[in-house]
Amino acid sequence: NFYNSGLIMADEITLLILLPCLDALRVVVLRIYNNKSPFHPDKLHFHHLIQKKFDNQYTFLFYLIFAVTPYLLSQVLYSYLAFFIFVTLYSVTTICLIKLK
Repeated sequence: NFYNSGLIMADEITLLILLPCLDALRVVVLRIYNNKSPFHPDKLHFHHLIQKKFDNQYTFLFYLIFAVTPYLLSQVLYSYLAFFIFVTLYSVTTICLIKLK
């Protein structure tokens, strides 16, 4: 019973996929707000914003570190607190990346 062994909890899995989910939600809302199809391709995803500022190798590293941050925070804080800290950090970073074109 691997699923019952307690190696990784459901809230930890949620925190590991939080960045891609938040990013997809943000982009879909932006597209709908701008009267575009939610499936219309553009360069508004978080990794594209990072890519405008850094080389490809650093983009991957920055994204990877940013993606595991909520999980790492949850190891020293409560999961819900890690979630709110990460959402705030993601929001501020995204706004800074957009503003610093």
